[in-house]
Amino acid sequence: SKATQPAVNVSFSPTSGSFNANEQKTLDIILQPQDSANKISGIDLKLSATGNAQFIGVNPPSVLSTGDTSVFASPILKNVANQEVHVIYTSSLPQAQLPNAVKIPVLYKGTSIGSGNITVDSVNTSIVGNISGNNYSLGTVNTGAYTFTSGTISPTATLTPAAPTLTPIGPTLT
Repeated sequence: SKATQPAVNVSFSPTSGSFNANEQKTLDIILQPQDSANKISGIDLKLSATGNAQFIGVNPPSVLSTGDTSVFASPILKNVANQEVHVIYTSSLPQAQLPNAVKIPVLYKGTSIGSGNITVDSVNTSIVGNISGNNYSLGTVNTGAYTFTSGTISPTATLTPAAPTLTPIGPTLT
């Protein structure tokens, strides 16, 4: 029997939520090999949006544990369309310095009131690293389901500040 290829999980944060339409939100896509000894050296990520979800941009990938964005150089490819994102990053660092978890912040919004989904195009997404055959299989892959509202927020509490009392201090200059 053939050994199973090591897998990388693709998780979304958040996976769901209700937001004001046209408000820019950030979806953190976290790539994490199931074996923490396995590292990531290259990312070819393709995302799709449906319904009222629309992509705005993609921020540089970072090491999940440190926030370091220097590991992956400028993207080899960065295409951001309304409902499709395709980014490719590689790292030239030696294996010992490669990350075992990467966060890619994807910016999106709801174009109007309603709902929308963000999904990973698993067929056209490829994550490579320090493993035999280089290419990880995809393990658990999250999707995002979001609701976009009118933006009228009903306050849960109304705070009325007490009016300050001003008392003059010291002599009055004339």
